[in-house]
Amino acid sequence: TARELLFRVAEGLDASPDSADCQMKLWPRIEDALAENRWQGIATLLVVDDADELGPDSQQQLVRLARLESDPAARWTLLLTSSPDSLERLNSALLHLIDLRIDLARWSADDTLGSVQNALVEAGRYEPIFTDRALDALHDLTRGVPRHVARLADFALLAGAGQQANRVDATMVEQAFAETKWTAACAGEAR
Repeated sequence: TARELLFRVAEGLDASPDSADCQMKLWPRIEDALAENRWQGIATLLVVDDADELGPDSQQQLVRLARLESDPAARWTLLLTSSPDSLERLNSALLHLIDLRIDLARWSADDTLGSVQNALVEAGRYEPIFTDRALDALHDLTRGVPRHVARLADFALLAGAGQQANRVDATMVEQAFAETKWTAACAGEAR
């Protein structure tokens, strides 16, 4: 709901919202927190994942939030994610406020492999932990959507750790995928 959105924004801004606050009480808290950040020179970023899934009231609140600090010196940024085919569900006023749109292409199998290997090396794991078939399954089940690749890889690693396995195989990836309750179509939506 719009109230939940504003409550979470106020919470994220450390504006001390009360669980009983209505929208009218949340707005001044948000405005004050943003003004404080502006005066302190603190950049503020609001990230809304799956913005296209918000209802009309919540989208209208995003428009209002975007317009709170129009001065570039405020360093107030909204980052919205949506699947390209769902943009028509966004409020037209919200669409007009977009300064930069970036469409992410799905990864190739090589991109998926490289991302997983890079993440493992950054975590301190230099030996392969995913079998080749597991990496193929990871790519196929997520259809190369970057955030789903990362999430499913994490879930599969947790499954492997839970089974005290030395390697993550395709079966573990498939079981982790089944646990996510994603459909292949949902996992394949580009975001």
